[in-house]
Amino acid sequence: ATVESVLAQRQQVELEYILFDAQSSDSTPEVLERYREHIDVLRIEADDGQADALAKGFAIATGEIFAYLNSDDTLLPGALAWVVGYFDAHPEVDVLYGHRIFTDVAGDATRFWVLPPHSDYLMARWDYIPQETCFWRRSVMDRFGTIDASFQFAMDYEFFVRVMPHVRFARVNKFLATFREHDQSKTTLLNQ
Repeated sequence: ATVESVLAQRQQVELEYILFDAQSSDSTPEVLERYREHIDVLRIEADDGQADALAKGFAIATGEIFAYLNSDDTLLPGALAWVVGYFDAHPEVDVLYGHRIFTDVAGDATRFWVLPPHSDYLMARWDYIPQETCFWRRSVMDRFGTIDASFQFAMDYEFFVRVMPHVRFARVNKFLATFREHDQSKTTLLNQ
């Protein structure tokens, strides 16, 4: 579902899709191989964790707008075209994020997370930026670096807090992606 939600965006925007899998022990590598011809870079190899894979992916990316999805996330239809249009219309904004839809294992919506307008003060103290709905310009990483590969959790939040004093964030009033909750997700296991 994650891969298909990304590939469906190509009908509206130019997209560079880089996908890393750390040699999953389930059927994920076989599923990904079926999509290989539609993915710009597909690497199925051992890594030093999620943040390491993200840093490697960002290092080879050539685009102007960056984001990442975990294997349980999906983009909503038309999300990338909307993001591109927003950045074009708002050159003063460097990072944007939207509201979150939680889904169950079947992909059905279970609840909605509607966020207040962005506040550097609040967001630097509480992790309320839904990573799957967050997009940023290349210039942010060019100036302040990428994901810190030494992190095992909250690597997105560390990145956001590190760049927040220097760039302009905007919470947009739009649902852009979904976050799937299930028993084996990293977030669920961390909170047990």
